[in-house]
Amino acid sequence: METHIQLPDFITFLSEQVKKSMSNLSQWKKYSRKYMSQAGFLHRNKQLEDVEMHAYFWYGLPEDLRNSLEIKLQTKYPTHDTTSKTPWTITQIQNIAEVYFQHNTYSDKLYHLPTLGIRRRYDDEEDEDEEYDEDEDEDEDDYEEEHCT
Repeated sequence: METHIQLPDFITFLSEQVKKSMSNLSQWKKYSRKYMSQAGFLHRNKQLEDVEMHAYFWYGLPEDLRNSLEIKLQTKYPTHDTTSKTPWTITQIQNIAEVYFQHNTYSDKLYHLPTLGIRRRYDDEEDEDEEYDEDEDEDEDDYEEEHCT
């Protein structure tokens, strides 16, 4: 089933999204699916240009995450001109973010961390996962096949 969304609703989604915490791979994937579903629909209906599609993906991320990912993006893609009107592509961002969120997964295997006074990453994040709607991910694969290769 295709998502039918209007541009103002999409902008509302982004303004709400940017305020949310995004601290694990599950939250990242849910954001990506929902974004691709909504933005893909708008793009196919000529309500978003390619540049906007990539830029809004970036600006829908919480600022602290953007700051962390930007350093890694600049390192991986040193020739990317950040002063131009060319945003990071969705694929570039996704590649960096997936590595970023997987870098501490070993701590999930250390069950005695709470005994040491260290909280495991997912202890506080399970409830936050519920904030994302999993029903709006149908268009992600279609857009990526057409535009993000």
